[in-house]
Amino acid sequence: MPRRWLAVGAAVAVLIGLAAVVIGGDLAPSLSGSDPAPPKPSATDPPGFVRFRDAAVGLSIAHPSGWRRHASPDSQVRLLAEHEGASVLVRIAPLGLAVVPETVGAARQITDKLVRAAGEIKLLRRPRRVKLGGLSGYLYLYKFRDPRTKQKAAHAHYFLFRGENMITLVFQAVPADRFVEFAPLFDRIAASLRGQGA
Repeated sequence: MPRRWLAVGAAVAVLIGLAAVVIGGDLAPSLSGSDPAPPKPSATDPPGFVRFRDAAVGLSIAHPSGWRRHASPDSQVRLLAEHEGASVLVRIAPLGLAVVPETVGAARQITDKLVRAAGEIKLLRRPRRVKLGGLSGYLYLYKFRDPRTKQKAAHAHYFLFRGENMITLVFQAVPADRFVEFAPLFDRIAASLRGQGA
């Protein structure tokens, strides 16, 4: 498993204890300040996708069938799948406090801290409030230097809230300049999220 995911996981665990991602088809709109439309939910999975279901937490998401899934020593990581420089990670962490649509604005203090804890990052645009899979939250787009590969990488990082749980959906492109290539695929994966039942 990439060390980057383990480092992010440790930061998430620490900050959640203290607290007690739309991608679009091109980065240019993000850099210019305009916001592309969020991915639209699809009734059926795209051709060639396989659905990951986690009945214990009532969540499912589809990804390309050729992507390899990796086991994680972190029990909060429910899915980690990758293929040739693109990857998706799904994490579910208890917050110890309930976040409802009316209080999502206040939860941004938590998400800002989590992103800053990831190390030296360069935001590609301001964090954006989103709704994905029936869940409210925020999407951050940023670049960073991957400590394992020493390459610049890019993340589309969703923080979504359901009751006392935070669902983190992270898409990674390595190197970062491949993000534009992967963005339409990341959109299709994001649109497949079912957060209120598998």
